[in-house]
Amino acid sequence: MLMGGEGFHIKGLVVVERGYLDVYKYEKWSDSYLPSFQVGDKINPEEVNMVSGTTSPPKFISESELISLMDKHGIGTDATIHEHIKTIIDRNYTIRTGNIFKPTLIGTSLIKAYEKLGIPIYMPYIRAQMERDMKEVSEGKRNKVINLIIIGINV
Repeated sequence: MLMGGEGFHIKGLVVVERGYLDVYKYEKWSDSYLPSFQVGDKINPEEVNMVSGTTSPPKFISESELISLMDKHGIGTDATIHEHIKTIIDRNYTIRTGNIFKPTLIGTSLIKAYEKLGIPIYMPYIRAQMERDMKEVSEGKRNKVINLIIIGINV
């Protein structure tokens, strides 16, 4: 919707069929209920509020969250996950403060450099694929192959 040259949107809920809500009185969805709108309908808002705020960086990740993400993406095994974590700390890509990991300037700079070069080696799916490939080599299902990445950099 445009108002004074500004675009607005609304989020809410349209209950098509009440189902269990007809018998389960302890839950209600009316707080975010929207009337039925059709594309092109015009409305006259009763109230327009301007709310100011600021953005904030994402929260740092905890060790348990990191381990869950590594497991989800197939990075490491129960026996190697803590070695991976030790490696990123030893290389000063991150520091551990209590149970929270905070990226260092070296860590963020490395990611930015890979992004700028267009090399997605920092993405979890790359590490997961590399680990699957190494496992297949160790099981004799794949031959050891060296892949070279050639990068042209204009200075």
